[in-house]
Amino acid sequence: MAAALQEVADACFEASPFRMKQTLELLAYAAEAFGDEPEFLWARTPDCAILRRCDSGKWYVVLMTIPKSKLGIDSEEVVEIADLHATAEELQAHLKCPAIYPGWHMNKKSWYTVILDGSVENNTLFSLVRESHQLAGKFVKSKT
Repeated sequence: MAAALQEVADACFEASPFRMKQTLELLAYAAEAFGDEPEFLWARTPDCAILRRCDSGKWYVVLMTIPKSKLGIDSEEVVEIADLHATAEELQAHLKCPAIYPGWHMNKKSWYTVILDGSVENNTLFSLVRESHQLAGKFVKSKT
């Protein structure tokens, strides 16, 4: 019986390390807006994924699961985060928001982190994702 249930589960459900509602909404937005699906690149960290542009191959979102303490918050609560790309000017403006942090595990000169717990409203988050996606497109090489 257990084997039959496992077979049904394997056929009907996709395993995802991401559980937070806003993370799932971000993934659904990226799939609908850009046709992009998460890529899990590192076997040692199955709770990390990237979203990349199909035309440039450049990453525009890095999704991770980390303790809040990694962001300088006095808590060991584990949260899901999105690292997003920005220009230097955009980065300084974004970091003025209390729910946005310098990029964790990324270049802090061009990446910032958003905790995907609803602190940043979806409309704002999706706008930030669009900005990051657009910036990643600037690296597309000409075919001439």
